[in-house]
Amino acid sequence: MSAFLGPIHIKMYDRILYQDSMAQKILDLAAERGWGDGIAEEVNVKAPAASRQPLESIIDEGNIHGWLSEAVARCERRFALTVGSVLADHPERLAELQDEMKGMGKEHAPPPSADVETAHQAIHDILLDGMPCDFPFSNVESGSDSVAWQVASCPHAPYWVETHCNTDIYYQLRDAWIDGALENSGITHQRTAPHSHIMKKEQRNG
Repeated sequence: MSAFLGPIHIKMYDRILYQDSMAQKILDLAAERGWGDGIAEEVNVKAPAASRQPLESIIDEGNIHGWLSEAVARCERRFALTVGSVLADHPERLAELQDEMKGMGKEHAPPPSADVETAHQAIHDILLDGMPCDFPFSNVESGSDSVAWQVASCPHAPYWVETHCNTDIYYQLRDAWIDGALENSGITHQRTAPHSHIMKKEQRNG
């Protein structure tokens, strides 16, 4: 590994590649379902997929922050454009996209022993939320049994506005992914308001 790269840079690159895989999953579903001609080609021209070469071989070591920031923007644009293109004139397809995201989330279930705080951190280590310096969330409550947070400044919205797609669709897909990850964990996730979230241990009777 380059002496200039630290764990946070590797983590950011992993998040970029993961969100790119989410976009690809949706493009594969569109092709499988026959949802229009040329969607993948249009997306690939307007917002090419991220390179999957080792980070140290492609990053600009003289401008690491700038390189990663641009890579995040390209990835965000690709995801928004992919979803917007697939749903254009067909909002009913959203349910199938949510199913795909839920399936991807299941592949990242936290360990059975994980408490809420640990599961919350694990999820946010995977999902892309802008650059670390963006600080998009503000925690309202944090503990082993409950974590509540608010989206203080959404890093995704500009890209969804750019593609004329409702930003809430992003959060519906994200919620589905989180539901998949937490499905058998004994932990629930809920949006309590448009920009407020809570994860907590399930209340069991008896």
